[in-house]
Amino acid sequence: MSTDWRSAPVPRTDPGSLELPRVYRRSYGGTLLARPVVLHAEHARRVGDDVRDLCRLLVDLPARLTGGDLGRFADLVRVPAALRPLTTLGDVRRLPLYARADLLDDGTDLRLVELNFGSELGGVDAAQMGRAWLADAAFGPVGEAWRLGVVDTAARTADLLRRAGERVGRPDPRCALVEARGALADHAHVFVALREALADHGVDLELAEIQDLRPRDDGRTDLGGAPVDVVLRYFAAHQLVGDADAVATYTALEVADARDRTALVGSLSAHCLASKAALAVLHAAPTQAVLADHERALVHRLVPWTGLVADLDGSERDRVRAERADHVLKPGIGYSGVGTVVGDAVDDARWAEALRAAAATDCVVQRRVRPAAEVVVDPATGRAEDWHANWGVFVTAEGYAGGFVRALRPGDGAVIGYGNAGTRGAPVLTSPFLGPPPTGAGSVGAAAAVAS
Repeated sequence: MSTDWRSAPVPRTDPGSLELPRVYRRSYGGTLLARPVVLHAEHARRVGDDVRDLCRLLVDLPARLTGGDLGRFADLVRVPAALRPLTTLGDVRRLPLYARADLLDDGTDLRLVELNFGSELGGVDAAQMGRAWLADAAFGPVGEAWRLGVVDTAARTADLLRRAGERVGRPDPRCALVEARGALADHAHVFVALREALADHGVDLELAEIQDLRPRDDGRTDLGGAPVDVVLRYFAAHQLVGDADAVATYTALEVADARDRTALVGSLSAHCLASKAALAVLHAAPTQAVLADHERALVHRLVPWTGLVADLDGSERDRVRAERADHVLKPGIGYSGVGTVVGDAVDDARWAEALRAAAATDCVVQRRVRPAAEVVVDPATGRAEDWHANWGVFVTAEGYAGGFVRALRPGDGAVIGYGNAGTRGAPVLTSPFLGPPPTGAGSVGAAAAVAS
């Protein structure tokens, strides 16, 4: 990735002064990075195509490895027993292609460390940040000179919901985001901001919890006394475990989706593909043997080596133990970095114990990607600081569908996510230019970090 912008001057803009939509400002206004990041438009397209193709490969894996038996595939990715009845109920071939890859810049390219393949995606409304930066008095001229643009993920999501409505005969569907029982309040600011973003694209997204849904005699699904056409799932499988009524409602929703009566975006079967253990299966020898040459090249280009701890042979286990500083241990199904053990943050004894305990779980060990520094200028002091960024890249069937980053100062930890109080967010903008700024662009610098 090009780095000639990193030492250039930067327009100093206080992100607190950006003109953001009311709800988005209330939800995220205090967590903004002091600049956006920029990808060359062709690079964004290429990364989007790679992630989309990886999603398609994952959807095809159960057919190649287990004859289409999702239960046996769930065995391969070590889905916990309590989640099996829910995560094997649907058909992965019916999943809409809608995902967010989390990638780190290793200094040469973006490398995928996690794939959120499903419907419960954070950051869908990040284009609101991008538009605010482009409208800013100080940054706006930079945006014009570099012809910066923002791909609006919420617009792509709105299109996805309308296509789901067409599948069930409702081109202008009634749509509801559905959470688990009692969970709407936990992330209310996320959902109301998403609702605000989708309203700009003609979708009135209602907010509900799973107990608000009722199966109807005609095979459709009721919400508040009238049919709902599209259910955007934001609950995870573990949230339904032990809730018999919720499980029954979800089971009926899967049936309604299979009969094209109510569209489910998307099935909990996505957990089998979104598990980090699925990335390990991609690298496993039996899988590599059934991949075409271009598929193997895709996996090795995009995904750092990942192995299921339970499946490591003796030499692999010895290597991972010896190369502690170069590996990270992660739960297969997990969120916000909970349960992650970074090798160089612990000693040899703790690392060996973590590996031993992980052998009975769905945990994976992954070759660590050390992110290249992103230069950010403090708007108050003018001092340039290094930050590390986790790039969230969205994809749909059309490819790249926008993005955002979460960034963290290196001294604040190795796990970059909003579970860490030091994390800040920024939009991903795209530019058709590569290398030095175009004639007349002036000093762009870290305000427009162009990655080729």
